[in-house]
Amino acid sequence: MGKALQQLMAGNDRALSAGQALPQPGERRPTAAVLACTDERVVPQALFDHPPGKIYSVRMAGNVYTPEVAGSLEIAVERLGCPLVLVLGHTDCTAVHMAMTRERLDGKAYEVARLVRHAIDGLPANTPLVQAVEANVRYVTGQLRERSRPLRERESAGLLEIAGAVYEIETGRVRVL
Repeated sequence: MGKALQQLMAGNDRALSAGQALPQPGERRPTAAVLACTDERVVPQALFDHPPGKIYSVRMAGNVYTPEVAGSLEIAVERLGCPLVLVLGHTDCTAVHMAMTRERLDGKAYEVARLVRHAIDGLPANTPLVQAVEANVRYVTGQLRERSRPLRERESAGLLEIAGAVYEIETGRVRVL
């Protein structure tokens, strides 16, 4: 077993000992479905002080819209009754930065940057990164409403709230847009 895997397993042992590795018993009813970036500093359960089982997390670099992301969120809403879908961007986002710089990217990272570019096209070249992150969050919330009929219908019926927010890595604060 490699060092990184050993560290993960030691962390699982600590979480088990502290009683933090198991979801709360009872019916699965997450309070929210959160679409967050894959950045290791962005951990929805920690940011919102929720134990395992209370946040349905969908993670995608740049918290971008894809049909698979929408399908995952639809499961959370339709099957588990989540009353909130939160698109959570964050400051210092590598995916948004890659899209802004238009640097040459190899592999599938190019596709992530391309998806973010849809959100930031039209912004001035000197737009600060945080404003591009906000534009991306707003774009993705709009895409969820536009392209996911189940989410759109539930929101229209008052059964679901779709919101966007930005996690400020520098302060730890989450700001609702």
